[in-house]
Amino acid sequence: MKYEDLVKMSVKELKDRLKDLNTQAQAAAGKDLDALLEEATTITGILESLPSRERGLKFEQKTQKAAQSRPAAKKARK
Repeated sequence: MKYEDLVKMSVKELKDRLKDLNTQAQAAAGKDLDALLEEATTITGILESLPSRERGLKFEQKTQKAAQSRPAAKKARK
């Protein structure tokens, strides 16, 4: 699968895909095995980056809320 498709998947879907890749890898060899291992490595990287992505998203949401509340606060002072 392409990276773009993998990033759109849920955590459960990614873990299920890893299990599927493991099953396929047991019977694969050569270039087929290399492709499966590469995809598994990509999925592992996506799963490991999720906590930092979530923190970034929460920070972005807080920043947006703060920016939205500031104009309202200025209007209330006038």
